[in-house]
Amino acid sequence: MAAPDFASKSDSGRNVRLSELRGQVVLINFWASWCGPCRQELPLLSKMYAQYRAAGFMLLAVNVDDNRSDAEAMLKRLDLRFPTLFDGNKNVVKLYGVNAMPATLVIDRDGRVRYVHRGYYAGYEKKYEQQVRELLKNETARAISGCCGDMSRRLRQRPWVNPMSAAGWPIH
Repeated sequence: MAAPDFASKSDSGRNVRLSELRGQVVLINFWASWCGPCRQELPLLSKMYAQYRAAGFMLLAVNVDDNRSDAEAMLKRLDLRFPTLFDGNKNVVKLYGVNAMPATLVIDRDGRVRYVHRGYYAGYEKKYEQQVRELLKNETARAISGCCGDMSRRLRQRPWVNPMSAAGWPIH
């Protein structure tokens, strides 16, 4: 399913449009300052962002607080360093049908929603990382297959390239 496009202002004041991130693997995380599991999850996502950013990974943290200052205080307190978008009017929440906090979507480089997670329990971040790594690697293998002939056949034989991931995108 194609990820619905949206634009929102980030904490840096820059407008961010999802469609402009095509070519990157994007994780969208919906969160709120009043959400206990969100406070656990966000620092872990920040580490993941730092680790995979250079490989073509983007994290968009969409805050749904009515009062933006609550969100900004939490970002400062937790020392989080990734793009945060503010959706106080709930337009992006409605666009994606978010009905649980936190909610996380993983979008491939072609702009398709590949994984959806509702809620958070300790260990979910390992699933996110596995899914992001899979999409980053599969996209790299696909790019090589388009330019390097025989090398793509050898890459498909490697265990870390999952041929089913392009066809089936489980919803969690």
